[in-house]
Amino acid sequence: MQCASRVVNNTYSQKFGDNHHIFYVEQRCTTMSNSSVCILCSTKTDTKTQTSRKFNHGTIHEPLPDNSHIYGSKWYNNIVKKYQTPSADIIEFAEKYQRTARMGSVIPLVPAVTVVPETVVPVTVVPVTVVPEVPLEPKKRVRKKKPVICDTLIKEVSLPTHIEKTLEEVEAYNIEYIKLHQIEHNGTTYFKDNKNKLYRKIKDDIGPYVGRLDKNSIIDIPDSDDEN
Repeated sequence: MQCASRVVNNTYSQKFGDNHHIFYVEQRCTTMSNSSVCILCSTKTDTKTQTSRKFNHGTIHEPLPDNSHIYGSKWYNNIVKKYQTPSADIIEFAEKYQRTARMGSVIPLVPAVTVVPETVVPVTVVPVTVVPEVPLEPKKRVRKKKPVICDTLIKEVSLPTHIEKTLEEVEAYNIEYIKLHQIEHNGTTYFKDNKNKLYRKIKDDIGPYVGRLDKNSIIDIPDSDDEN
């Protein structure tokens, strides 16, 4: 007698409606055997390879296993909602193989799930008049006065603390320049402006404000030019 095991073959695999993902058509092992299942199909394992003889697709006398990728299985009926119903000719092809495989079987032929595309209802779009926003005049920013180093051994010059690259930058700030002179106090080098404000010297650059020089002492007075 012919082996009753279901098998699948990549040669006969078919595509879902998305024209990319595949499923298998139902086929029956063609091996003749003295028992209901031949030796090749008698051993089943947990393999994930659907085309392997060791994958359990059941026999033609049993319902399709849930994890079988054969047309009409539980897996197929769930996944077709995602990958879309195959074309009519592919469904006809799959059902033809199903009927052939199940000849002499007591398992009824059950059509697979068909997904009906959703009907798209046109929506009338009412144009909306958009009133353009009036741009607000940008707030004028005032640059914090920053000290500029002036070497007392050469002609004094005022160096800009910032180079404006665009007209908008120039219009957005009020630029001020402060002349500094290098002094030493108690072994520490500072920069001093004309208001006796002291700034620490860090690698020839202007460091943080430290206070005011009053006679021979540094008084901790907040920087009057500091912005809140």
